[in-house]
Amino acid sequence: MIHIKHIKRFLKNFSWLVLLQGLGYLFSFLTLPLIISKFGYKNSGIIFTVQSVILAIATFSNYSLNYFIPTKSDKISTDKNYFNQLWYLTISIRCILSFLLSFTVSVIIYIFYADYFSIWIFSLILLLPKIINPNLFYNALEENKKVLLIGFFSKILFLISLLFVRNYKYVNFLLGFSELLVILFWLNKEKWSFSFIPFNEVKIFIKKTYSLFLVNFFSALKPALVNPLLAYLFGSSAVTTYVLADKIINVLRGISGASYTGFYPIFNKEKWQETFINFKNILSIASISFILLAFIWILTPQLILILNNFKPNNEAIKLTRILAYSVPISFLIIPFFSLFLERQKWFFIVFISALQLFVFYGFIFIFHQSVYHIAIAIVLSELSMLIGYLIYYYFSIRK
Repeated sequence: MIHIKHIKRFLKNFSWLVLLQGLGYLFSFLTLPLIISKFGYKNSGIIFTVQSVILAIATFSNYSLNYFIPTKSDKISTDKNYFNQLWYLTISIRCILSFLLSFTVSVIIYIFYADYFSIWIFSLILLLPKIINPNLFYNALEENKKVLLIGFFSKILFLISLLFVRNYKYVNFLLGFSELLVILFWLNKEKWSFSFIPFNEVKIFIKKTYSLFLVNFFSALKPALVNPLLAYLFGSSAVTTYVLADKIINVLRGISGASYTGFYPIFNKEKWQETFINFKNILSIASISFILLAFIWILTPQLILILNNFKPNNEAIKLTRILAYSVPISFLIIPFFSLFLERQKWFFIVFISALQLFVFYGFIFIFHQSVYHIAIAIVLSELSMLIGYLIYYYFSIRK
């Protein structure tokens, strides 16, 4: 049963994570116009496209960890030996997969996109802070203030370095180096150690959590390929236009993500069932998210104007308003996803993740005449996920 102490714990976790999202938004207001004004739409689009591919590699290199670690929040918090073993396992898996994936993609870029190979090589440093990033563990420990501090200082360092860079090829390098420096300093301060575990143990974990990896794979494949797809269909300038809209929407999606990250460790440790899913709670979530949707519609022209270096961009405004419909959907998905993850309904989550990917690419295969079709496909794919969760909950879990 949910008590006032649980609500206080959630609000504490949520507050630190939302504050981090707010700071990220503030830094977007500072860095995005600066990048666009210094390097133009085309080069900025190249920066963001390369960045999205490398961040996709980092996401896939997480394998199943971003879903598995939250399910072990209770054990991580109470068993120091298990904490260390899981941390070493995390480092090992990320290192192995990051190397294999980055090497493969580097060969592809060298052969087919040689003009972009130099910026690609400079940008690979973005993988290093992702390998040693401790945020999943701090989330599980409910120490989200530390997540905020790491994010804040790395963004400050990047912003300062961005003021002096003259070549667009070095932007991603500075972003990765800033984050790496702050994380290394923080882990040293906290006395976190580094170690690799035997490869046989890695193989056992990979086999054990393969279904969770598929959830991660299908969930990440859509956002990972949006920017490269836009660059291929409409050119790198279209990527910059999309990023303007996506920055705004991601802040609100980040709030829904903060809700999940702040809530799930408590859910796992307290061993709740489905008592938090009821008509009153779902209605409250829907009401709050639709209020946020209304605010986006009203404020979008002003926000785009600021992000676009005080130049109007009607295409970005329309994109933002289309993508805004995904915000209520992402909020409503959280309680159902949390329940299915805790009950280890992994194959069903895989099915729903694959379904939304099929809807996304199926729509684009038929309609791909403009950037707006990409945004519509994103919203429809997330709507299909919510409908799938609702149907399964009603006919299987609820009964």
